[in-house]
Amino acid sequence: TNNRPFERLLNNKIFLIIFSFVLAFGVFIIIDKNNDVMLNKSADVLTNQELTALYNEEAYVVEGLPKSVDITLIGRRADLYLAKQYPSDEVIVDLRDLKPGTHEVSLKYNGSVSSVEYKLTPSSVTVVIYEKLTESRTLSSEIMYENKLDSKYTISNISFSRDEVYIKGAEYKLKQV
Repeated sequence: TNNRPFERLLNNKIFLIIFSFVLAFGVFIIIDKNNDVMLNKSADVLTNQELTALYNEEAYVVEGLPKSVDITLIGRRADLYLAKQYPSDEVIVDLRDLKPGTHEVSLKYNGSVSSVEYKLTPSSVTVVIYEKLTESRTLSSEIMYENKLDSKYTISNISFSRDEVYIKGAEYKLKQV
């Protein structure tokens, strides 16, 4: 007897039509949202993007920076198209506040389209910062492979436009020169 109102509702054709319509619409919305996420998400890669390091080049030498990085763009296809048409800034690593030594630094890229996710490869690098030194060196001449030179040729009067040069670099590199 308690099931009577429920049975009457199930036997009502208008209720069944409305209930079926609401159920079908709900299933459609759920499936459509999942398809929207799966179908519209896409990825693209911008390869060999130049890396710009910000630091005092007169005072420091930096080793360990890659020349370029790859940027993976993730988002809707239309947004990816815009992001590739209007690339924003270059990839930047800011070393201005760092002192000589070894540092793990993050690379930054400010994308032009906010709905696109940008991932850098590599996203961080280990750099070594050295103090840049300047040394003066006197030039001298040394003829290499003179013994392989044909005997009818002779080398004499080697002269330079200057007697002294200045070299700049990290201390350990200056010792190798």
